[in-house]
Amino acid sequence: MALEINDLTVQYGPIRAVQGIDLRVERGEIVSVIGPNGAGKTSLMSALVGLISHGGDVVIDGEASTRAASHVRARAGIAFVPDAHGVFPELTVREQVMLGAQKGDTGVYDELAASFPLLAEFADREGGALSGGQKQLVSMARAIAARPKYLLMDEPSIGLSPVAIRGVIDVVRGLGDLGIGVLMAEQNVKIAMTESSVVHVMVRGRIELSGPPAELQDDALVEDLYLGRRGQ
Repeated sequence: MALEINDLTVQYGPIRAVQGIDLRVERGEIVSVIGPNGAGKTSLMSALVGLISHGGDVVIDGEASTRAASHVRARAGIAFVPDAHGVFPELTVREQVMLGAQKGDTGVYDELAASFPLLAEFADREGGALSGGQKQLVSMARAIAARPKYLLMDEPSIGLSPVAIRGVIDVVRGLGDLGIGVLMAEQNVKIAMTESSVVHVMVRGRIELSGPPAELQDDALVEDLYLGRRGQ
């Protein structure tokens, strides 16, 4: 069982933002795509969840979803956490999370509270009163409430404090035990190298390098990304 992407492309007028990408995420696996701003990571994630049109093939557990709308892909098992830490300011934490739950799945909130302590502590707190890290965790909990097979996350650590990042990563680590495959687009190379089984290095819309972190950490391209020398 896997999420597979074959020769995926994204075009904005004359500009090809994503250029023929292949990758695979197994159930229970954490895979990261790293690269500088402008590399095409957000376009890649948006295409996978059906928010923008694309070329190439998207296959979810053997079923082609290439032409499927975003809500169809969601029903097939893909959930998405965008990079905006988006919550509704007037809704409570419980209400936010239950927006993602399947109809009739009333017990999912209490189940998630075991992995997200803030769900128990702040169930009645409105979204507008949450910190950035708390908003990110609520966004993640809302996506997981749909009981997805694969969770896609766009820049999950961006704008967060080190303490908040640790909370997010703790949750990500636990998803493998639930059999959920995770695909993260990250600028934070350290997180990707520490938490992933496979890392893809994306530059100017292409995957330039792929492999287990142990094989990539001394590569000159990855060092360039660490030190900020590689252009967009």
